[in-house]
Amino acid sequence: ATAPTAHLVTVKACNVLGLCSAEGANTSALLVTSDTAPTAGIITIDSYLGEGYVSPGTGLTGRFHGFNDPTAPYVPLRYEVCLGSSSFGCEKSTVPTYMTGSTNSSAVYEWSDMDKILQCGSSYRLTVRAVNCAGLAVTSASQPVQVCCSPPTAGVV
Repeated sequence: ATAPTAHLVTVKACNVLGLCSAEGANTSALLVTSDTAPTAGIITIDSYLGEGYVSPGTGLTGRFHGFNDPTAPYVPLRYEVCLGSSSFGCEKSTVPTYMTGSTNSSAVYEWSDMDKILQCGSSYRLTVRAVNCAGLAVTSASQPVQVCCSPPTAGVV
């Protein structure tokens, strides 16, 4: 991996007659290039006592943090967040793309209507894909949580 390269880009507008924008009216922008994908962060789905079980009707809360681009920590990352039944699967829910700064990024997503979509006894994972300005990406998934729909059976005293 190499350090990112910064380029100052200036645009000067001219028409077909050769008349151009006035000096100082040109638009400048800083263009940063990188050849390194962001580093993966930590992803979790809140579960009962942290044991990996969720109840139907309670919704799901997913969290992520720690994704960053060490070669360009000041450049925002784009996050794509979804829920699926396998690592990196996204068939259950797609949350709109989320933009944030790349250093110490974190977000909380809540799905209040998941009980209508999730199946009892099935396991689900939250997947986050972080993409930097060069289009390089890292994808990471949470540990699975299982939807537990059956109450415990009564014991004998």
